[in-house]
Amino acid sequence: MTETIDATDTSVAMRMQDRLDRMTEAQRAELFAFMDTNENIRRVMTYALSATVAQLRELLEILADLARRRVGAAVINTIDCNPATATRIYASVAGHDCFTGDGFRRFDEVLYRNDDGYWFLVRPLAPDEAQEWMEDGRHDSVLARRLFPEEED
Repeated sequence: MTETIDATDTSVAMRMQDRLDRMTEAQRAELFAFMDTNENIRRVMTYALSATVAQLRELLEILADLARRRVGAAVINTIDCNPATATRIYASVAGHDCFTGDGFRRFDEVLYRNDDGYWFLVRPLAPDEAQEWMEDGRHDSVLARRLFPEEED
């Protein structure tokens, strides 16, 4: 999408009008309502309406790549922590009483590295671990009390 669209170009205007003409009135109304929701959406949709077939293919590839990256993704402080797009480095057995005892809760703790070189872990937390994490003084103590109310005797 490096090419800019010159709206004064006759072929661009013709492509846009042709695409709009093939839509029903309801489809056009839905499209225009969607375009009014956000300036970035308006830009992308204007580009798509006026794009050549090759440009549309490129746009579809970009959008498909973005969708793939966002499936199951978490972005933390602008760092992409998506296990689907990162390299799985190592998995280890973890959990509370993971080999013995009545509280057996085994799970895998998985280390990943993303394409930008950042590392991240993916693992579930036992309720007591989540409570300890929330109550360590660095996090929202009001939310911690609501999530983990003290039991009355």
